[in-house]
Amino acid sequence: MEITAEEEHVNQQLSKVEINQELNRKQQWRLEELEQDCQSLSMQHEDFLSIILQTTEDEELQHYFLSEEDEVKTLHRQNFIEIENDREDLKQEEKQLSIAEDELLWERKRIVMSKEDEKEKRDGA
Repeated sequence: MEITAEEEHVNQQLSKVEINQELNRKQQWRLEELEQDCQSLSMQHEDFLSIILQTTEDEELQHYFLSEEDEVKTLHRQNFIEIENDREDLKQEEKQLSIAEDELLWERKRIVMSKEDEKEKRDGA
């Protein structure tokens, strides 16, 4: 059977959706790696500041490092919030792409079945 323009258009749209799904998966993997890096960095900062605070006897320096520790914790918290927001956006995009793929597959099936029906009518007539 010959591919119609409508069917070709659906196939092109499906290809685009598949490419976007792959990009989405890659972005999710990168985000997971970024989150792991942020967690590691956060732990290193905590350890580093803890050692400094334990070994520093000067109260002024301790106060300085405590305020720095608070700032670093705030920055890490903001990073994790941004990562979580990005994760939610990617999950939503993934869901939309899946719905689009399902709709296009049904559309392609409808086109193929319509073509088969027309062929049966011609052959049967």
